[in-house]
Amino acid sequence: MNEFIRRFTRIAGSWNDEAGTKAYALEFVLATLQAAGKSAVDNIERFKSVIPHFSIDDPLVKGRSPLSYYGAKEFRQKRQIGIPLVVNTIQRGELRNLFVQMPEELLV
Repeated sequence: MNEFIRRFTRIAGSWNDEAGTKAYALEFVLATLQAAGKSAVDNIERFKSVIPHFSIDDPLVKGRSPLSYYGAKEFRQKRQIGIPLVVNTIQRGELRNLFVQMPEELLV
């Protein structure tokens, strides 16, 4: 993620925390399409069929941290990308992580 932040800042001029949430979307959708197969490009039902059990390792952090869809509890269907909530602060000009929390539904 630090590399993504450096590249984003170089291009955009400054960091925006909301950009961190968008960084996952393309990776997640492409990985879901890959898992669902080529037919999922034209067949949304095929794409949706892999969502309930789909999971990948977070491509933006070191180590293994699974990402999956969630939303069954709130929306009765998994359609949200379960990205972690990351709270950061800046200390002495450096970005420091305070904590990371996964969506509650994914902790169960």
